[in-house]
Amino acid sequence: YKSGNKKSAFQDLDETIRGNTSSVEAYYCRGILYLSEKEKKKALADFKAVKNLNPNSEQNPSIRSLDQFIEQAKN
Repeated sequence: YKSGNKKSAFQDLDETIRGNTSSVEAYYCRGILYLSEKEKKKALADFKAVKNLNPNSEQNPSIRSLDQFIEQAKN
């Protein structure tokens, strides 16, 4: 994603989620990608999946902005 190849990033994240449906980081990252592509419904679905996995921000420091991203996806 950082190299600008969003298509490849989506493919990698989709594959990760298929292999590990409890990957908080994969759902979170894919949600951010969807949000960057203005696909708010898909982003919100991924962020809700993260919430449903009951992550702990101490164990998953990358998700500290989850609530902010959820609000962005709702608006």
